[in-house]
Amino acid sequence: MRQTSFYSFSFPTSRSAFLFSGRSKIAAWHSLVLTLFLLLFPLPLTAQILQGEWVTQTQKQIQDVRMVPLRVILVDADSRPVPATEVHVRMLRHAFPFGLEISAKDMSEIIEAGPARLDRPVWRCLNALSLENLSSWSAMQPRPDELFTAPLDQALAWCETHGFATRLGSVISNDPHNLPPWAAALQGQEFQTALENRLATLLPRYAKRVGGVDLFSEVLTYDVVGDRLGPAMVRRLFEQARVLAPQAPVGIRFSDTLSSDRLQAMVRQVRDYEQLFVSIDALAVRANFQGTVMHPQLARALNWAGETGKPLEITGLEVAGSSPAAAAINTEIVLRTLFASPYVKGIYWARFEAQSYKDSTFALLNERGQPTEAGKIVDGLIRRLWWTDASYKSDELGNIQTRVYAGLYELSAQLPTGQQVRLEVFLAPQAQERVAVLQPLPHATIPATEPATAPAE
Repeated sequence: MRQTSFYSFSFPTSRSAFLFSGRSKIAAWHSLVLTLFLLLFPLPLTAQILQGEWVTQTQKQIQDVRMVPLRVILVDADSRPVPATEVHVRMLRHAFPFGLEISAKDMSEIIEAGPARLDRPVWRCLNALSLENLSSWSAMQPRPDELFTAPLDQALAWCETHGFATRLGSVISNDPHNLPPWAAALQGQEFQTALENRLATLLPRYAKRVGGVDLFSEVLTYDVVGDRLGPAMVRRLFEQARVLAPQAPVGIRFSDTLSSDRLQAMVRQVRDYEQLFVSIDALAVRANFQGTVMHPQLARALNWAGETGKPLEITGLEVAGSSPAAAAINTEIVLRTLFASPYVKGIYWARFEAQSYKDSTFALLNERGQPTEAGKIVDGLIRRLWWTDASYKSDELGNIQTRVYAGLYELSAQLPTGQQVRLEVFLAPQAQERVAVLQPLPHATIPATEPATAPAE
């Protein structure tokens, strides 16, 4: 029997919530009702639209997967417990990558605007950048005798300075249309040499500085390397990548494979690589969601992809809808479902601004740079619901115990003596309890302020 999914949409009023069926045939009616409501009562940045049993279950999954147990021990300079004192636990950055596929223009604007850009709604959700628009073969080497690395070098330096995670993106596209024209025209030994030179040029210089690389992209629709040089060359390139970048995860990237038919093809392709003794560390999937997004179907797709045993990164994420309200609904469903999946290790949006899209419902920021309804959902979920900023009172042994989202934190307290103590800690995703000791450093010896007397003669 086909199961019908129902969503409860709760609005910020005292009136009872409305219940809407999740079936696509009435999605237009949902969109109309929500559009009218959002025009009358715009969502605050802290809002969420969806409520219901599946939302509650998904939130519990998110907490199980993304939170870590934390114990803070507050002691004074003499290592004595400090009881009944407020300890502030303030999140500075998620450990989970929430990123953006950056362009050279975006990077220049971020650098020019300075920290103010990253303090704005939606932008402040970011802690990672995907550099594939800067590192693509066509962008870096449009001709055999040219090599442009300045934009990539500038972006990497900025990310390292500001503590942003990075992913390099695709090294070689299996789509001949995405190769530099001079490389796409090569055959045989010349093509092999060009591929090996590409790896030798890119990986030793950058692989140690990024969280991972996609050796191949577009491997589901095209196989230019395999078709021209055979499966042995595919295996050889993976081995070369591991020699040149032994510490970086080496994966492959697919496009829009979270639908049923393409998902099956992706899983088969991964299995085919394994039968060729090609070891793949991770999978990346460019994801585009339109129409009516259903949580059960997306959750099943992620579980199926997870059966490959490979971590999954969502790149080039785009979510739209038939109206701004429908796009906000789809955005919340997608973001909740992705963040709840233990297989998803990072989420990277394609673009933020409305100017980048013909269909403005894809955008998270409007023409004035303000959050769209979908942008408010993203900002509210990441910076409010999935963000830890709270104070706890220490017990008689100076302990506080809680669960927080994995990430970078500032722990602070004011001791009864009036002394302030602060400590930054990084809480990695883990099951075991993380213990942090919050203790002031002992004071250095203070020299006498009275002028020294002259020695007696």
